[in-house]
Amino acid sequence: MVIGWSGMRGAITVAAAQTLPADTPYRAQLLLIAFVVAITTLLVQGLTLPRLIRALRIPGDDSTADRAALHQLSSDLSVRVADTLADPQLTMSDGTPYDPTTLDQVRKWTAPRRRLPAPSGSEPDGVNLQEKFQELMLAATTAKQDELLSLRWAGTYNSRVLTQAQSMIDNELSRFQVPEG
Repeated sequence: MVIGWSGMRGAITVAAAQTLPADTPYRAQLLLIAFVVAITTLLVQGLTLPRLIRALRIPGDDSTADRAALHQLSSDLSVRVADTLADPQLTMSDGTPYDPTTLDQVRKWTAPRRRLPAPSGSEPDGVNLQEKFQELMLAATTAKQDELLSLRWAGTYNSRVLTQAQSMIDNELSRFQVPEG
C-alpha cells in the first residue's frame, strides 16, 4: 500500500504528454493538464503519506532490536568459526595440518569482542607464523561469510543487520586476503 501510494503517477503522464507531436490539437492544454495531474498527485500523495504509514501501523527501525540481532548474529557466526577451527580435516593450502599453537591463537583472535596481536616470527622449520595465522584467519572468516549467506537465505535476520555483519566480514577479509600478483 505504501509503495503504491508513493509511486510516480504524474511522471508517466508528463512524459507521455511531452511525446505528443507539435501539431496535435490542444497540445498546450494537454501539457498543462499533465503538469497539473503530476503536481496534484505529488502534493496530495506526498503530504498524506505519513498519515497512511501511521494508519497502517508500520513500525519504524528499532536500533535496540538491531543491536540485539547483530549480537545474536555474531554469536551464530562465532559458532560456525569455532566449528571450522575444530575440524580435524582443516589443513594449510599445502595439505599439512595446522599446529596447535597457531590454532589456539586464531581461536583466541576470533573469539567475540577480543582482538589480540597477531603472531610474528618463524618456527624452527622456517614456516612464517604470520602466514600460517593469516591463512587460518582467512579460512575462519570465509566460514563466517558462508554462514552469513546461509542465514541471509533463511531470512532469520533483517537486511540492516545482515548488511552490518557483511561489512564487518568484508573488513576482516580485506585484512587477511593476500593480493594476487
